[in-house]
Amino acid sequence: MAEGLRLRIIRDFAGIEKIREVWSAWHSHPNSDIDFYLTILRSMPGEVSPYVIVLYRGEKPRALLVGRLEKGRIDLKFGYKTLLKPKARVLTFIYKGLLGDASEENTTALVQEVIDSLKRNEADAAMLGHARLESPLSELGLTMPGFLCRDHGTSATMHRSMALPMNMDGVYAALSKKSRTTLKSKLKKFAAEFPGQARIRTFRGAADFDEMMRDIEQVAAKTYQRGLGVGFDTSAAMRERLQLEIAKGWLRAFVLYIGDKPVAFWIGKLYQNSFCSDSMGYDPAYGKHSPGIYLIMHVVEYFCGEKSEDRAQQIDFGFGDAQYKTVLANQEWQESSIYIFAPSWKGIGINLLRMPTAWLNHWAQEILGKTSLLVKVKRMWRDRIMKPEQPGTVGGAT
Repeated sequence: MAEGLRLRIIRDFAGIEKIREVWSAWHSHPNSDIDFYLTILRSMPGEVSPYVIVLYRGEKPRALLVGRLEKGRIDLKFGYKTLLKPKARVLTFIYKGLLGDASEENTTALVQEVIDSLKRNEADAAMLGHARLESPLSELGLTMPGFLCRDHGTSATMHRSMALPMNMDGVYAALSKKSRTTLKSKLKKFAAEFPGQARIRTFRGAADFDEMMRDIEQVAAKTYQRGLGVGFDTSAAMRERLQLEIAKGWLRAFVLYIGDKPVAFWIGKLYQNSFCSDSMGYDPAYGKHSPGIYLIMHVVEYFCGEKSEDRAQQIDFGFGDAQYKTVLANQEWQESSIYIFAPSWKGIGINLLRMPTAWLNHWAQEILGKTSLLVKVKRMWRDRIMKPEQPGTVGGAT
């Protein structure tokens, strides 16, 4: 370790409060906002505790790696199918949780401390959440652990965003002729099929919170994400999170109605001139009408309007990929959640169990991704998750 550099681990809420000022000065994404982190942590079920590594040079903090220690399971999946769920103690380091001076030297010291924590048997595995590929964090996370402890089955996912022009003319001008024609045709068709019936409401305040939750749940209950146990729900944890976002002025939730019936939603956070997408969905009964696309284009227009009170510079489409993202995005990069396993029988055993499923997923995506089959396979798999009376997909990518 470099001279004058030292590390300490914060494992309790009182310790986190002592570094609130420096943490708040460094974070640049709502996911790593200190209050958001604390809210999520306190609402999680089971045994969960803070685990924040602080790097000092002299007496001053220079960098943080923000995470948590939890007792849970590591899902070993093929596609959407969970094959095994071995129990494990996991150090989960959150998305955008590397704060401060993320130099290669500092990042090396932080990753080494993660490895040392696993050697001390503090956990069976560590996970670097959605690390950007080719960043020092991802490269060091993949190369520094020993061979049996490193992640041999990473699967890269594309993260896309859209830098917004000043108006919708600029949005359409940036699209290919085919995409522009297709989008305009879907919007025109939707308006013709529901003349005078479609309206979009924006929720952002506490006064309409219960109404927002009720209307979004009517749609979310029918989506394939609900079958997977992800996305929007009405749990106490979700309500607490959304109420925090309201208190901070972040929440922007858009709901599309046909008459009085909610048929699509998009929830996100407006943060530092960027709309960060959290979840979206539509009622599959209306799938052939493309309500998701209708709502998405309205939201794009809302944020890029010259006179909009919520003028944004960017829409961050969040995790996962979808057809509408490939059409609208003009910025993209690859990310991967990277595991590091403890040099123990359990840690290495879980890694060995994980390798075959990780490789199968990677090869399947590589092979199917070269054709149009990947989209079709995903859609078929999602249809199997849905109840028989609820066929369809979610996300507005129809």
